[in-house]
Amino acid sequence: MNAAAGATRVRGPLLACICLALAIRAAAGDPLPGGDLIGASGFDLPTAAAGGSNYLWYALGPDCDREPYGLLANYAVPGVRATAQQQLATMRARGMQRLSLGVQ
Repeated sequence: MNAAAGATRVRGPLLACICLALAIRAAAGDPLPGGDLIGASGFDLPTAAAGGSNYLWYALGPDCDREPYGLLANYAVPGVRATAQQQLATMRARGMQRLSLGVQ
């Protein structure tokens, strides 16, 4: 068997699975994939949620020094969790539905 024949054997079933998954989603009324984000299942679509931002710091220091106030690095520090939850509640109440966190 040559390499091209082996590659065709693999691509054929894979392509069929992808087409079947798209057909099932279309039949269920879901729009076909678009955008460049892929969710946990590999077929999740990005949602058009209102607002969004990067949430990396929960406070600024006296001289606008944000570095000691990284959200994830300090989340276990007393008071930080309550501050973050309040900030998240305020963001949600004002219509923000998307958020990203930087992980180091």
